[in-house]
Amino acid sequence: MSSTQDQRFLVAGVECVVSILRAPKSGERFAEIRRGRECIQVPVDLLGLAAGKDAWMRDIRFRCSVCREPFKASEMEGQLCPRCLEETEAYNELLDRGGPPDEGK
Repeated sequence: MSSTQDQRFLVAGVECVVSILRAPKSGERFAEIRRGRECIQVPVDLLGLAAGKDAWMRDIRFRCSVCREPFKASEMEGQLCPRCLEETEAYNELLDRGGPPDEGK
């Protein structure tokens, strides 16, 4: 798996180190969370849904899969930032109405 720069969080007085990883074959992205000897992996799509004692995970940052800009998990919709999500929805609506305009025809 490939990784990005580590992020550090203090959770209940214990430091957690978070890396965003990408599975080489599927391309799926995970947050690998290391706390002492414990290590768990959480799909980035689920980070924004964390609640209760795990609510700190919403502050983990990862890049939008389209524009590659970093955002907090709480700001993302799956793996898309708000702007790219809006543009994707608009394009999908265009396709639903009969497809994109003729380009170069």
